Amino acid sequence: MRKFLLTLCVFISLSNYSNSQIVISQVYGGGGNSGATYTHDYIELFNRGTSAVSIAGWSIQYTSSAGTTWQKTDLSGTLLPGQYYLIQQAQGAGGTTALPTPDVTGTIAMSGTNGKVVLLNVNTLITAGTSCPSGVIVEDIVGFGSANCFEGTGATPVLSNTTAAIRNSNGCADGGNNNSDFTTGAPTPRNSTSPLNPCSGPPGLSVSVATGTNGAEPATNGTFTITLSAVAPAGGITVTYNLAGTATIITDYTDPQSGSITIAAGNTSATVTLNVADDTDIEGTETIDITLQTATSPATINTATASINLIDNDFPVNPNISLVTTYTQDFNSFSNTGTSSSVPNGWLFSE
Repeated sequence: MRKFLLTLCVFISLSNYSNSQIVISQVYGGGGNSGATYTHDYIELFNRGTSAVSIAGWSIQYTSSAGTTWQKTDLSGTLLPGQYYLIQQAQGAGGTTALPTPDVTGTIAMSGTNGKVVLLNVNTLITAGTSCPSGVIVEDIVGFGSANCFEGTGATPVLSNTTAAIRNSNGCADGGNNNSDFTTGAPTPRNSTSPLNPCSGPPGLSVSVATGTNGAEPATNGTFTITLSAVAPAGGITVTYNLAGTATIITDYTDPQSGSITIAAGNTSATVTLNVADDTDIEGTETIDITLQTATSPATINTATASINLIDNDFPVNPNISLVTTYTQDFNSFSNTGTSSSVPNGWLFSE
């Protein structure tokens, strides 16, 4: 009976994080050490799920293989399905290559061989004296080398200055066992701008354009709305576009964005505004067409085209309408009796 209860308790503890959507996908502590290529230690996260997840208020925490005093780096941002997230840590004295641009930077000097890394959905430092945290705040644990805390039946193999612990299937593997979910290999750090690698289904981020407001002379600017299917990741998403149609750029309108607009990180849309030029040409209603050309990774283009109208305010004069009719009168023959000097209604005297 005691053996059964012990097994049940271990299962409950692991079930809190054995299939988390956000997982630790790489651990490397040899940065800047002798023989290392990269100058910094790093930890990489990955969203292996099917929906975007905010990690604002989360933290990554580290201690030595048998340690109970933890260090942490606070996290921020949102990970799309299949998106990576790079956490840069301390720099060593050696190495020749900087990491890709990190999504967040810490200062933890990690061991190049053995240690423990924990991903928490809170940013409270793990209580000193804790060897292996557990509970609902734990999203993932990776023990490497001789670590006394790990997920499943064993830690990953020992690491080195030239090897990292790398989660299998580009981050998608999660059988709840560090020993089988990870292999060691050359460090290959990826950040949030790396190509998406969704574990199931198509990439989760697409960009579309839609009609905003029609332009009209003299001063009503036209707009298009460019929208993402989810919030833009760190660094934002830049979209380039071409403009065409019967309206002529520069003559009829100008584009302050010069064919490129960025949806800022954490946002889902941006507005392309076209400034109307109030000319005197009689042109009638014209069209402005937009076509999306490119979107920075990891976004792909979904709806690429839209159109708006540009309404003219100039009209031709009707030659058949006389605006002024002139009447003349020879006052040598005009007589008016009486003492009144009033002018007959509708008459105009000129000398």
